[in-house]
Amino acid sequence: MKETVNIPRESTMQEISQTLQVLAFSQVAKLENVSTWSQLSGLSKNGYLQKIFDYGDQIIEKWTDTAASKEYEFPWQITHFENVELEDGEVVPGTFLEAHYTTPFGLQFSNRAFLRCPDGLTAGTYNVTLGATWGSKDAQEGTTWQFTITQDVPAGGSVAGFTQMPDSAAATWKATSYAADGIAKIETVPITSGSDGTSLGTMELAARSGNLNSMQETGYGCNRWKNSAARQWLNSTQPKGRWWAKQDDWDIAPDQLATKDGFLCGMPSDMLAALKTVKVTTLANTVNDGGVTDITYDRVFLASMSQMNVNMSKEEGAVHEYWQRRTKSKTPIEPWKTYPEMIRYSAANHSSPQYVFSRSANRSRANYVMAVYSSGYVNNASAWGALTYAPLVVI
Repeated sequence: MKETVNIPRESTMQEISQTLQVLAFSQVAKLENVSTWSQLSGLSKNGYLQKIFDYGDQIIEKWTDTAASKEYEFPWQITHFENVELEDGEVVPGTFLEAHYTTPFGLQFSNRAFLRCPDGLTAGTYNVTLGATWGSKDAQEGTTWQFTITQDVPAGGSVAGFTQMPDSAAATWKATSYAADGIAKIETVPITSGSDGTSLGTMELAARSGNLNSMQETGYGCNRWKNSAARQWLNSTQPKGRWWAKQDDWDIAPDQLATKDGFLCGMPSDMLAALKTVKVTTLANTVNDGGVTDITYDRVFLASMSQMNVNMSKEEGAVHEYWQRRTKSKTPIEPWKTYPEMIRYSAANHSSPQYVFSRSANRSRANYVMAVYSSGYVNNASAWGALTYAPLVVI
């Protein structure tokens, strides 16, 4: 009896072809252990990378603190596969990679002035009244505080001060005037109790008023990712002194601008070339910034709480499977609790647990960014603080 041969359908042939391609790519990847960034990018673009690698698999790489000429082991772990939107609107397959270790040093998320001076400020004595009580020290409702500047502040300049106001004694408060670039300091003078000179008005706890910033931003920075120093540093190839630019009238340079190069300066050039600039959605606080949805396009960003499988702001991105596995929970975990499995360690010392910023704001406050503490406590931290980062990228 003659044997019957079934001819494969076209769709079956395509499937066989695709399978053979995947196997071929897989063998290449395995033979080279970790492929070049160009090859990895090609595998990601064609949708093959997720057939070869698993969540948590690491791409071994190095990162250099170019300002200090110090190189660190800096592996990147696969956390998620998802189509991503590019700046021109094109949607392509993307592979999310998060740094396994944190940056070897911390950097302020944001640094803010209490007074903007669009028309400048003439040398003289000025006073500010506090509109609320914040903390248990000297930041008390109805108290008035004065300072005397001996040099004019130019148009577009600003005055910073009252730093850490709810937690520091008034004896430590200073006023520092800045040039219009928010970088050059003009002078620093004491802030003392009193109502001498010209009143600048009342500084409210959680809202800007005229040229005065809110007490929250004044004391501990601004938690808005879109305008943050964190975002500028992570996405910059510029050296120290040049990677930051003022984002609004109250913005002032982070302390680390003078000593640290942009994060991308330390990234290998072949990896940098493979990074996609992708659409990132982040919710602003409902206090100073109206709770708006911010859209940015970033080569480097920070994971949101929702991406880390924490029950907050689903609009800020889908849960990453890596974090589902790490937290051992298919449902999002709750914030304001401690999870040892959330602890991350420094590239400078792999046994040193770190405080790590996310990009998510505590939306009910202007000054708190959600973070994971060195204990694994999921809480908020002041934007003014210099916490470490676990950068997130897409290839």
